[in-house]
Amino acid sequence: MFEVAWKEITAKGRIVCKRRAFKSDTARETYIDQLIQKDSFYEIVGLRDPLWSRG
Repeated sequence: MFEVAWKEITAKGRIVCKRRAFKSDTARETYIDQLIQKDSFYEIVGLRDPLWSRG
């Protein structure tokens, strides 16, 4: 699974961490493009790729 973790600012001004999993890298990249356009977006914390996780 491909994953992305990010921080965003809630309506009450708190910074919260969120994460989401995807079946493909293309789907993840499309979501990231949409995510960074949101006003509540703060930062990308990390990405997970199945090839990196094998060790």
